[in-house]
Amino acid sequence: MKTLLMVYHSQTGRTQSLVQAAYNGACASSVALMGVSSARSSVDDGTHIHVQLSHAREVEASAVRHADALLLATPENFGYMSGELKAMFDRIYDAVREETAGRSYGLIVSCGNDGRGAQAAVERIMIGCGMVLAQDVLIVRGEVTEADLASAYALGEYMAAALAMGLI
Repeated sequence: MKTLLMVYHSQTGRTQSLVQAAYNGACASSVALMGVSSARSSVDDGTHIHVQLSHAREVEASAVRHADALLLATPENFGYMSGELKAMFDRIYDAVREETAGRSYGLIVSCGNDGRGAQAAVERIMIGCGMVLAQDVLIVRGEVTEADLASAYALGEYMAAALAMGLI
């Protein structure tokens, strides 16, 4: 069974609402891929995806090491990723960077007006881990709208489906 690990930090709740929508989309995609009959089966046919949602402060190297793909969600703070997400990278980077090479990731940034600073900071670290961006970065500026939640849901769906099909 493949694992999609979603890691987030949120202070205002905006980023959390986006990653929750992505989680819901990934779970819906995983169930749809399994189908009704195999959902009741204990046999893993390779299309089932385990979707794990974790706050950045709780993520250890072993979780990242065992994940087949990551979806990261962060607010932009002072033109950078959140301190909690950075602290997670500080804890795990050396332990996982060789083992994550070739894996895929997605990124959600919630911001007041830009988001590109946080995106660039995360991308630099992910390049160091040898990971590749699976889908365009979702940058949500200002208050989270229903359209933003739908975009996050679609990103989660895509990540789970692409992982299940071996595209990422």
